[in-house]
Amino acid sequence: MAEAAPDPVIRARMFHQVVIATPRKNSLRDRELIHRVLQQLVNFLDSRKPPALILDLEDIEIVSSEAISALLKIRDHAVGQGCQLRLCNLHPPVHEVLKITALTPLFAIYEDLPAAYRGLVNEAPEPDRDA
Repeated sequence: MAEAAPDPVIRARMFHQVVIATPRKNSLRDRELIHRVLQQLVNFLDSRKPPALILDLEDIEIVSSEAISALLKIRDHAVGQGCQLRLCNLHPPVHEVLKITALTPLFAIYEDLPAAYRGLVNEAPEPDRDA
């Protein structure tokens, strides 16, 4: 009997050639789930090769060091494909971890999904990374 595929840990959708991916609540806390999020995003990027990815972290309230490592791997994979990456809807503790670890310069961070999308469409100036 074939094994059932694991439930998706992200909701990924295309909107005007932009991938919008939203990890499931608490999916960046557990090692196995973090690995699944990373794999699903990499697979989605590899199969669609979009020009941009917006990672909507609205359901992620805290992150571990492994989750930060996974975000960096996603960033590296996206950049390696010429895909722009935007983060949005960061809860204050998640944003604080990125600040403390001095990683905010590596990510384009936006307040919400519409702002992240407008940043891509309008090629707006870089966001305020310390906001």
